[in-house]
Amino acid sequence: MRHYMVLYQPSDENTADLFGKGLNAIDILRLINEGPDIEGFPCQADSFDHAAEQCRNAYPDADVIWVHEGTDLEAAIDDWMDAPIDLSDNPWNNRNED
Repeated sequence: MRHYMVLYQPSDENTADLFGKGLNAIDILRLINEGPDIEGFPCQADSFDHAAEQCRNAYPDADVIWVHEGTDLEAAIDDWMDAPIDLSDNPWNNRNED
């Protein structure tokens, strides 16, 4: 098992339009100026998908937005913020395609 930090947004925020479904100019400005309300869920799992599943089980109404291998919350956020806007290069994102 490996250590993961799952970034998620509590259920009172909606990230569906921001992550994986397209960013618009307002969303980009929000991220730059305010940043979304993001929390970290540390866990041990067999894979990125397994880590995301554990977070969804713990917080069923939350939106999982990023899975980072490692236990450092700041490193996970940096990794997420440095990701290409397209997000298709995120290995975890590719695993969630139907």
